[in-house]
Amino acid sequence: PPPPKGFTVEQLVNLQFKDDYVRFAHLQSVVRQAEPLSRMLFEMIWLFGVNKTNQDLWLSDHPVVRKAVIKQMRSSGRGLMSPGVRVHFPISPKLELLICDPMFYEEARILDGTVIETTENDVLRSNLVQVEHAYRFVFASNSHFDEARELCRSNPSLRQCDKERFKDEWLDKDRFVERLSRHESIDSPPSKHSASSVQKQQEWKDPAR
Repeated sequence: PPPPKGFTVEQLVNLQFKDDYVRFAHLQSVVRQAEPLSRMLFEMIWLFGVNKTNQDLWLSDHPVVRKAVIKQMRSSGRGLMSPGVRVHFPISPKLELLICDPMFYEEARILDGTVIETTENDVLRSNLVQVEHAYRFVFASNSHFDEARELCRSNPSLRQCDKERFKDEWLDKDRFVERLSRHESIDSPPSKHSASSVQKQQEWKDPAR
């Protein structure tokens, strides 16, 4: 009988690609996702958070960070399509750009394109997220890093400087096998907001939290 067509899961997992092909595949993925990602960002809620507290905002060497609000079973929950995701980008010690999921924070659409005042707790959370996502350095207008030191003491892995700076989950071996076992498409990301993951928060009025 003729040999079966296609590949087994083991054969797919153990495929070896040349570096040039991996680079080409990555560039192709970036180009393919540019338009849908730009539309997605355009539809999100954009706010400026003004910091009038005595605590300044910090900036790290990885300043644009995504914060997960809803815990996900199979992912970090920080993807732009994840329900409740927020993007934080400190522009100065007193100003921060916030980009929020328009479905999770649907009632906050009236604030889209406006300026809100952040609280001291908001600033602290934003600063700690900068510490968590930093590769090596966190910058501030003063030397008040007590919260950062405490966070690093409780999470020693944050002090590691050899952490992976970028990881594409679609090229991750374990993730690849998992998706194959569920017979999912290898090219398509998961759909936006599954019914089981969409939850409403009562504190919608302040997306900075």
